[in-house]
Amino acid sequence: FSCQDRRVGIRMEHEYKLVYFNVMGRAEAARLLFAYKGVKYEDYRFTDGQFATVKNTLAFGQVPVLVVDGKPLSQSQAINRYLGRSFGMAGINDWESAQCDMYVDGVNDALNGLVPWFREQDPEKKKQLLHDVVESTLKPCIARYEGFLAANGTGHFVGNTLTWADVVIFGAFSMWQAMNPALTTGHTHVQKFLHDVAAIPNIKHWLETRPKTSM
Repeated sequence: FSCQDRRVGIRMEHEYKLVYFNVMGRAEAARLLFAYKGVKYEDYRFTDGQFATVKNTLAFGQVPVLVVDGKPLSQSQAINRYLGRSFGMAGINDWESAQCDMYVDGVNDALNGLVPWFREQDPEKKKQLLHDVVESTLKPCIARYEGFLAANGTGHFVGNTLTWADVVIFGAFSMWQAMNPALTTGHTHVQKFLHDVAAIPNIKHWLETRPKTSM
């Protein structure tokens, strides 16, 4: 993939193209980061059958892929981390940067638990898998992150300003809450965190105008 958008007369530091399916999934955190910073990018979404034609050309045979000035970067958290650092959202020192990594890695572990559910085609098996992963993985994860927010005491997971970790966690928790609204019941710090991030003007605009997809 290459970035074709050459804006005549407008100097751009980088040209970005985010390649993924027409779902939120593993690319939504990057979209939220772009939205928050007001940075323009091409939100390229495969239509039916397109992915199969390019799969073997991709470094890991999977998406998302972020193309930066014609150069591809794979792996969703590598993309999010790169954007977080590029946008000045990775904490104020190495320790805070490492904390961002830690909290995102924890959520990513939980996200991986959803993979069997996502791939299952049988409706009854899918329903049972969702129930199992909610009880064994998602509920404990949210309870743990409730404690992290309470301990930090700023409304953010790291430091006292919004980091890329906050945005990634917001994207994941919002998706889980849409799947099961009761997941955050009783977790007042998580509920306030989700409300506050969703109210940030640029993020609010993205949430209201993004393509409507099931996931």
